[in-house]
Amino acid sequence: MKQKKKLAIAGASGFIGRWFIKSYKDDYHIIALSRKKIAPSSSDIEWRTVDLFSISSTIKALEDVDYALYLVHSMQPSTRLNQSNFEDTDLLLADNFSRAAEACSLSHIVYVGGILPKDNLNISKHLQSRYEVERVLLPFEPVLSLDPEDHLSILLKN
Repeated sequence: MKQKKKLAIAGASGFIGRWFIKSYKDDYHIIALSRKKIAPSSSDIEWRTVDLFSISSTIKALEDVDYALYLVHSMQPSTRLNQSNFEDTDLLLADNFSRAAEACSLSHIVYVGGILPKDNLNISKHLQSRYEVERVLLPFEPVLSLDPEDHLSILLKN
C-alpha cells in the first residue's frame, strides 16, 4: 500500500482548517497544527502544538511533512502580548513559517488569501496584508484548480 503524503495544516482548528481535514483526510496523512493543545478526536489526524512566533517551534511542527496549508490570520489577539498591528504580525508569522518550511525542505505551501481588486487604489488593510503574506509564501507556490464539480482541488506537483 502506498504511503500517504503528509500535509500540515496551520490554522487547523479554524472553520476552513476543519473543512480541509474532513475533506482530505483520506488522501493525505493530516498533521493539524494549532497554538493550543488539542486532544485528537480521531486516530486519522495527528495534532501538533506550534508557536508560530518561534522558528524553532515551527520547524519542529513541520518535521517530516511534505506539504503545508497555511490558513493563519492574525486578526484576533494572539497568544503573545505585543504592540504590533495585525499586518506586522501576519508578516512575521508567515516569514517564520516560510523559513521553517525551507529548513524542513517542504516542496509546497498552499495559501488561501483573498480576492484582490485589479487596482490597488481601494484595497483594504486586510486584503493588503493577505497579499503581503502571499508574497512571503510565494517561493512555495502550488498549483490550484477547480474540479468539474466546482470543488477546490489542490494539485501538488512533485
